[in-house]
Amino acid sequence: MSLIIDRIMVLPTLRILKSFVLVSLGLLIYSNTFDSSFHFDDIYFIVRNPDIKHLSNIQAIWNALSLPSRFVTFFSFAVNYHFHHLNVFGYHVVNFLIHIINAHLVWWFVTLTFETPKFRDEIILEHKELMAYSMAVLFLVHPVQTQAVTYITQRFASLATLFYLLTCCLYIKGRLSANKAFYGGALMAATLGMFSKEITITLPVMIFLFDFFFLAGQKKMKYVWIAVAVVALIIPAIYSFNFKNILAIEHSSGSHPGDFINSRSYFLTQFSVITTYIRLLFLPVQQNLLYDYPISSSLFEITTFFSFLLLLSLLLLAVFLFKRHRLISFGIFWFFVTLCVESTVIPIRHVIFEHRVYLPSFGFLLVISSGIYYLIDDKKSLAIALIGVIGLLSLMTFQRNKVWKDGISLWSDVAKKSPYMLRPHLNLGVAYMESGEAEKAIEQYNKALDIDSEYAEAYNNRGVAYLRMEKYEEALDDFNQAIRLNPTYLNAFHSRGALFNKLRMFDLALADYNKAIELNPGHPESFNDRGSIYYHRQEYEKAISDFTKAIFYDQGYAAAYNNRASVYNLLEKYDLALVDFNKAIDIRKDFAEAYYNRSFTYYSIGKNEKALADAYKAQKLGMSIDLRYMQQLQDGVKNRERVVF
Repeated sequence: MSLIIDRIMVLPTLRILKSFVLVSLGLLIYSNTFDSSFHFDDIYFIVRNPDIKHLSNIQAIWNALSLPSRFVTFFSFAVNYHFHHLNVFGYHVVNFLIHIINAHLVWWFVTLTFETPKFRDEIILEHKELMAYSMAVLFLVHPVQTQAVTYITQRFASLATLFYLLTCCLYIKGRLSANKAFYGGALMAATLGMFSKEITITLPVMIFLFDFFFLAGQKKMKYVWIAVAVVALIIPAIYSFNFKNILAIEHSSGSHPGDFINSRSYFLTQFSVITTYIRLLFLPVQQNLLYDYPISSSLFEITTFFSFLLLLSLLLLAVFLFKRHRLISFGIFWFFVTLCVESTVIPIRHVIFEHRVYLPSFGFLLVISSGIYYLIDDKKSLAIALIGVIGLLSLMTFQRNKVWKDGISLWSDVAKKSPYMLRPHLNLGVAYMESGEAEKAIEQYNKALDIDSEYAEAYNNRGVAYLRMEKYEEALDDFNQAIRLNPTYLNAFHSRGALFNKLRMFDLALADYNKAIELNPGHPESFNDRGSIYYHRQEYEKAISDFTKAIFYDQGYAAAYNNRASVYNLLEKYDLALVDFNKAIDIRKDFAEAYYNRSFTYYSIGKNEKALADAYKAQKLGMSIDLRYMQQLQDGVKNRERVVF
C-alpha cells in the first residue's frame, strides 16, 4: 500500500519537473528572440495597423481584415499594443508562451491517445510515457517552428494551433470520462480557433477521424455531433459559403517573379511544396522566409510528378497501416488534413511558408516518433538517440533564431537564398536605411530595379535614400518616376512632400501631403508632417488638429505627441505640453528631442532641477545642447532664483 501511495505522490511531482524542463529548454533555445525586431507583415498587421491601437474599439478589431476570421488573433495584438505599444518584448513573450502551451498540449494529446480503448499497440504502450513527453519536446525544439514563433505576425498559425489541439484534447477527455463540461470547453476552444485562422476549418474532420481511429464503438452523444456540425459551418458562413469565388481568385505569384497563380496551378505546385515541407521536417537546413518557388503548370513536370507519387504513396501507406500501426496511419492523415486548407486548391499569393507546417508537424512527429519506437527496443539506446536528436534540433533552432534578430540579418539571409526575387532586396534596403546606411540601401534598390525596372516602390525607396544623403535632384527624379508608374502610390506623394518640406517649398509639400491624405485618410505620417508645416507657418490650431489626428490613427506615434506638445509650449499651455512630452517619452525611452523640449517646459514653470535633469538626459542620448542654456539651468538650480507659477 505504501508503494502505491508513494507512486501517486511522485507522479504529479515528476510531471511538474518534466514541465519545468520543457519550459527551461524552450527559454534556452528562444532566449535570443525576445528583442528581435518587427518584420515583413508585422509592419502591416501591427506597426501600421490603426485597428489594433484602440483596445476598446472592438468593432475596428473585428474589421481588421475584410472578414473577421482572425479576430481573436488581432484582439491579442491589440492587447499587446495596449500594454507594450511597439516594444517587441511583450509580443515575443506571448508568442513564446503560446508555443510552450502547444508543446504541453501535444504531450496531453498523445497521453490521452494511449488511454483510448482502441489503442492496442503493445510496443508503443511499453514506452508511452517517454513517447508522449518526447513528442512534446520534439515539437518544441524543431527548427521549422521558428517562423510561427519568432515571426510575431505568425501568431495566426500558433494561436490557431493552440485552440485546435485544446479542442481535440478536451473532446477526447470528454469521450473518455463522459463529463459534459469537457465538451463545453471543446466547443468554446473550437469557436475561438475558428476566429484565429482559417486552418481551423479542418478541426471537425480531425475529430471525426480520431473518433474513427481510436474511439469507434464508444457511446456517442447526438448533441456533441450537432455542436461539431455547427462549428464546422462557422468559417464557411464567414465567407458566405462563396466557394466558387474563392476558387476563382487569381494572383501574380509572390514566390517567383513573373508567374501567375490560379486554382489549378496552385494545386499542381503544392505537390512539390508539400514534399519540401517533408524534407524540412526531416532535414531542417536552408530554411528561408521567402522561397523562390516556381509555379507548376503540368502534373508531368519531373519534380511535380515524382512529388505526386511520393504523396500518393504516403496516403496509401496510411490506409495500409490502419489496422497494424494505427498511430502512424493517424499521423499521416493528420499531416495531410491539416495542410489541406493552404496546400490544395485555394490559391494563395505565396505558395510556400514554413509557418504553414506548424500544425501539420504534429502528425509528422507522430509518425517519426512511432517509427523510432518500433525500430529501437532498448530503452537506453532509445534515450540516447532521443537526446542526440533533441540536442541537435535545439542547436539548429537557436542558430536559426539568430537570423530573425533584425532586418539586416533576416533580409540578408533571404537575399542570399532568393537572389532573383524583388522583395528581399527591397526589404534589405529598408533595413539598411533604418540603420543609417543609405549607400548600402541604394545598392539593394538598384538590384531590385535590375530585376524590374518599373517597380515603383524601389524608386520611391531609393528616393528616400537620396533624400537622406541630401541628393535632392536624384530624390525628386525617383519620386516623380514612382508617381508616374503608380499615380495612386501614397508613399511616393508623402516622400515627395518630405523633400519639398526639406527645401522649404511649403506649398508644394502641402499639396503632396493633401494628396496622400486623400488617398488614405487614416495615414498618421502625412497628418504629422502636414502639421509640422502648419507649425512653421504659425497656424497653430491647424497644427494641433493634424497632430491630434496623427495620434488618433497611431496611439504609439511618439513624434506626433512631441510635436503637439511643442505647440502647446508656444501657446503657454504647459500642463498639456507636459502630458504629451511624458507620453512621447513613455513610448520612446530614448527620445532625446522630447527630453530636451520637456526641459524647456520645466524651465518655463520654474522647475529648474527637472529641466536640468532632462537636458542632461538629452545630452547623454547624443543631442547637442546649447551651453548657455545649460549654464542658465545650472545657475537657476544653484541660486533657486526662478519662481514657480
